[in-house]
Amino acid sequence: DEISSQWRQVVLKNAMRFCNLLGTEPLLPLDDFFVRQLFSIPIHTQDPELLKGRLYDEYRIQITVMRHGARVFIRYSIQAFYQPEDLDRLEESLKELQRPFRRTPHIGQ
Repeated sequence: DEISSQWRQVVLKNAMRFCNLLGTEPLLPLDDFFVRQLFSIPIHTQDPELLKGRLYDEYRIQITVMRHGARVFIRYSIQAFYQPEDLDRLEESLKELQRPFRRTPHIGQ
């Protein structure tokens, strides 16, 4: 439907923004076939649980941070409660968390 299409466009519009920030690549092509209302991004961290906790405790951002084998991903979801500034806040928090670690690709430890 039209609302789902709008959310999908938000996901597509912001996908590379976060891949570039985190120095990663999308897992799948960025198109309407593979992308719906959520997007998983590979992230370099040795402690995903700590990252998830810091995002929530320090920034009040509740986001999925998950392990899949040896890899870690964050996943944002765009739903009816989404506000445009939510992704801006996520971007700023990830920038802040990686500042002390600019010499390494790891974030959040």
